[in-house]
Amino acid sequence: WAPATRAKYDSSVSLYLRWCSTENVPCDKQLPASEILLCSFVAHSAGKIAGSSIRSHISGLKQWHILNNFDFGSSPRLKYLLKAADNMTPGTSKQAPPG
Repeated sequence: WAPATRAKYDSSVSLYLRWCSTENVPCDKQLPASEILLCSFVAHSAGKIAGSSIRSHISGLKQWHILNNFDFGSSPRLKYLLKAADNMTPGTSKQAPPG
């Protein structure tokens, strides 16, 4: 990964870990992340930030799993939640049409 991408992904992992702490997820359950925990993270963020930002955070977590030799199966449930997050993107996060 390019240095800028790696830095962005690292900040996504940090954000996820802060969220885990806020949600009182035990340290030994935070990473590698279970499907249910990833889905909870997406559901918590949906409607608050852009779906594309959530997808970027999930990509960062996927990178962590790859670099640390853990499986990252993108389940149908996670895919559906990411699609729902796209649909729930706040109006303030959407770009105005050109022109």
